[in-house]
Amino acid sequence: MKQKITNSYIIKDITPKYYKLKKLLLENIQNNVYPPNSRLPSEEELMRKYNITRGTIDRAIHELIREGVIYTIQGKGRFVLPKKQVLEQTNKPFQINNNRIVFIMVSILDEFYGPILKGVMDVLQPEGYNLEIVNSEGKYMNETKLLSKYLKEPISGLIFIPSFSENNYKHLFQLQNRGVTIILIDNRIKGYNFNFVGSDNINGTKDAISYLIKLGHKQIVFLGRLDHNINNSSTIERLEGYKQALLENKIYLNPNLILRDEPQDKKYKNFEERAYIKVKRFLSKNIKFTAIFTANDVLGAYQALKEKNIKVPNDVSIVTFDDSKICKYFEVPLTAVKQDGYHIGYYSAKLLLKKIDSKMNKKNRYNDKPEEIILKTKLIIRKSVKKIN
Repeated sequence: MKQKITNSYIIKDITPKYYKLKKLLLENIQNNVYPPNSRLPSEEELMRKYNITRGTIDRAIHELIREGVIYTIQGKGRFVLPKKQVLEQTNKPFQINNNRIVFIMVSILDEFYGPILKGVMDVLQPEGYNLEIVNSEGKYMNETKLLSKYLKEPISGLIFIPSFSENNYKHLFQLQNRGVTIILIDNRIKGYNFNFVGSDNINGTKDAISYLIKLGHKQIVFLGRLDHNINNSSTIERLEGYKQALLENKIYLNPNLILRDEPQDKKYKNFEERAYIKVKRFLSKNIKFTAIFTANDVLGAYQALKEKNIKVPNDVSIVTFDDSKICKYFEVPLTAVKQDGYHIGYYSAKLLLKKIDSKMNKKNRYNDKPEEIILKTKLIIRKSVKKIN
C-alpha cells in the first residue's frame, strides 16, 4: 500500500483489489479486448492471471452486472453487453448540481466538530459552492432519512460524518452511482470504500500509552465506546493502538482492563453516563490498575473515580483522547491526545473538490481511486499523570 507522508498528514492509496479488477475489465471492454457479446475469462482464469481470490472476483463481477456492463448466462459464463448498451451505462451524464455541497454532521454545536466545519467552509465558500449543513444528532434513522432525501435532489458532493461503523448505508452507493462525490470524516463504515479523512487514532493512542509506560505504568485501563453489537471505527483504532503499545513494550494484555458496554448499559443514552457506570462497575471488582486511558468520555470516568475518593494523579493517572477546552481548565489539567479538527475539515473539502474536478471528465468515472487522508495527532502533557516506581 503506497503512502505519501507530509508534515501534517498521510495520503494512502486504499483502492481495494476488487475495484482494480473492475477498472481493468472495464478498460478492456471499452478498448475492445473483450468485444460485444464475447465471453469474459472464467473465475479460475482470472484467479491465476491476477493472483486474486474468488471473493474479489465475485464482487467486481457483481458490480459490473449491477451497472449493466456485462450479463450472465447460466452454465456458460459472463458476457459483454452490446456496445451501445455499455456506452449508455458508462457514459450517463452525472445528475448533479455543480454548486451544491451537503455536509451531514453528528452535532453542529459540539466542540470537536466546530473546527471541522470551519475548515470545510474556508475551502468551499471562496470557490462559490453552496454549503448545506444538516445535523443527524448521531441517530441512524436521521442519517438514512437525510441520505434518502438527497437521492431525490441534485447535489454534487457529500461530506458525511457517520455515527456507526457497522450499519447499512446503502444510500451512499446509490448516491455514488449517480455521480455524487462522497467524503467520510472521522468514522469509517465497514465494507465500504469511500474517500476518508480522519485522525491517526492508532499512533495517537500508542503515543499516549507509551508515555504512561515510560512513567512506570503497566496496569492501564482502556475505556471507550465498545458496544457488543455496534462499534465506532475510531474507538476500534484507538483500542488497536493501546494493544500495539502494550505488545511493543512486552506488557501482558489483560482483557479485564478493557471496559466494554454491557447490555444493560444501553438504557443510558448519554455516553458520559455510560462511562461513569462502566468505571463504577470496574472499581467494584477491585482489579489492580494505576492509570486509565479514555478513548472517549473522560468526565464520566473522572466522576466515578472522585466518588470513590480516588485522586488524580496521586492514586490513578488519566490520559484522554481529544484535547477539548475542558482538559486545559479541569480541576486537574488533563494530559490529552490533540486532534487537528480544522485540517480534518480543510482537507476533506480539498479532497472533495479534487474528486469533483476529476469527475467532470467522463472518462475518469471508473478511474477515480478512493483516497484516505490521515492527520497526525499530538500528545499534550499536563498534570494528570504521575510517575511511579
